[in-house]
Amino acid sequence: MSEKAIGYKQMVDIGEAVAYLEVLARGFQDGRIVVTRGAKTPELVPPSVVVLEIEAKQKKDKTKFGFEVTWKKASKKDGEEALRISPGSEKDPEDLPPAA
Repeated sequence: MSEKAIGYKQMVDIGEAVAYLEVLARGFQDGRIVVTRGAKTPELVPPSVVVLEIEAKQKKDKTKFGFEVTWKKASKKDGEEALRISPGSEKDPEDLPPAA
């Protein structure tokens, strides 16, 4: 799989920053985010559970707020049947509930 990456760092007014955040929020709600810059257009499809990392720092002359959302693609095995475990010959595995 080829990696499609887009980086962006630029001084913008707070209204433009808020607009980007609002569009991102809508994309997460809709389950699809498309970022375009030049010929690069990665399409991101976030799952229902993601890792959220927030960092806030203040120094003498600089304040930083970092916001990162990450996830891994689901493997093909995620849709397989649930695992069942039995204690040997005591019970038929079909009689036991699936392991969590």
